[in-house]
Amino acid sequence: MRIQSVGNMDVTSIKGIGRQYGKKLSKAGVKDVASLRNIDIEQTAKKTGIPAERLEKWQQHAREMQLLTDISGIGPTYSRRLHGQGITTPEELAAVDICATAKDIDVSEKRLEKWVERARSMVEAERPRAKKAVVAETIGPDNASIHIKGDTATVTIKGTIHERVPVFRGDGMEGIAQEQKIAVNVDSAGDTRLWFNGQWHINVPAEKEGFLDKVKRMLGI
Repeated sequence: MRIQSVGNMDVTSIKGIGRQYGKKLSKAGVKDVASLRNIDIEQTAKKTGIPAERLEKWQQHAREMQLLTDISGIGPTYSRRLHGQGITTPEELAAVDICATAKDIDVSEKRLEKWVERARSMVEAERPRAKKAVVAETIGPDNASIHIKGDTATVTIKGTIHERVPVFRGDGMEGIAQEQKIAVNVDSAGDTRLWFNGQWHINVPAEKEGFLDKVKRMLGI
């Protein structure tokens, strides 16, 4: 279950913050991206037990993100109303039907038009960076496999063998796994996925260690 913010983007929108970290931040009063931008790193680290270096990285990401509340005139109330209509980012705001949306959020069309114009200028300024994105290579059952042994796995990708790949078990471990170059996550339902090349791959076949193999490994046979 995602930690919901009020009229703003929740902290789990930031890469590396999964449900587990999201809950810790929420208990410390950091429930959305806007509040993450202004946290006291040292105090938040003490309250949450999250390393200061990690918090600094997330804070920098938060400051680089574009929020509806970055647009002059959109405070928590109107941001919440826009979120209620499924409009959560400047990019989505830039594409709205002004007449219909103005009625839905109870604001004048003239005022909304100014917000939309600002949102469009923000989106245009952001587009050059988006073009630099690299398309991740396709990884699946035809060219990859996972063999899990205890807390590590041997992963083969396009003929290259990666040994002692860390295996993170349970829900809410996504953020920790994503800090690795390559990692395996097994959720509470037993589903396995591979973190590699900056994205998750869910269709890689995984072979889990059998009971007898586990016993032999533990006994050193």
